[in-house]
Amino acid sequence: MKKLIEKIKLFFSGSRIYILPGISVVAVFILVGFAEKSHRSKACENLNVDILDEEEYQFINKKDIINIITNHGTDPIQGTNISTIQLRQIENRLLQNSFIKDAQAYIDMKPEMFVKIKQRIPVARIENSKGEQYYIDNEGKTMPLSPNFTARVPIVTASFSPANNDSTLNKFNTVLFKFIANIDRDKFASALCGQITVDNRYEFSIIPRLGNMEIFMGDTSDFPNKIVRLKSFYKSSLPQAGWDKYSSISVKYRNQVIATENKQ
Repeated sequence: MKKLIEKIKLFFSGSRIYILPGISVVAVFILVGFAEKSHRSKACENLNVDILDEEEYQFINKKDIINIITNHGTDPIQGTNISTIQLRQIENRLLQNSFIKDAQAYIDMKPEMFVKIKQRIPVARIENSKGEQYYIDNEGKTMPLSPNFTARVPIVTASFSPANNDSTLNKFNTVLFKFIANIDRDKFASALCGQITVDNRYEFSIIPRLGNMEIFMGDTSDFPNKIVRLKSFYKSSLPQAGWDKYSSISVKYRNQVIATENKQ
């Protein structure tokens, strides 16, 4: 009997080791649940908007962002119960704006709402034969001009207007983006390029920042080799001949540099 009692005591003694931590875990979950419920019953105290690249681009400002978030004040954030604020819907609404690349919204424990915005980055401004203008961004997508801000990017003049269908426009934008990306990857070409022209055969010319000549590049193929020949010409021939001697330079043909002199 004495041994049985000792075994029972040992059993319950061991059981406490497992039961008490279990009770503690349950208590923690209950407390967290109450805290979360209490937090979600609070009203949002403030709306904070951070445009991460606003010093470089000003396509959109904080007032514009707040108007999108609040539907121009009809759906205020400040003073609203945070359980009713649909963060994903707000992010999706922001991403519908043509100038916004990324939007993240969250609510902290205070509670305050924070919205972080990244703008799209233009790499060129296009103008076609109809006078239509737009940007191409660094992902090759089109974006409209802004009444608030003009980006300092090369201007691309198209001597034609691509047919208004998806396949033709996509081809034009894809080829154009490839050429611009080649320009951006080379420091010499990027510093040289002031303006770009493109014809309906998708052949390109560069109008340099200095001088009055036109540089014929042809299509997007063999671009590095074309730039090597152009650099060599700029380094060896132009300083001797003078910047005004030539009206055009062509590197479109493989292993050739063809310079046309100005007519006297």
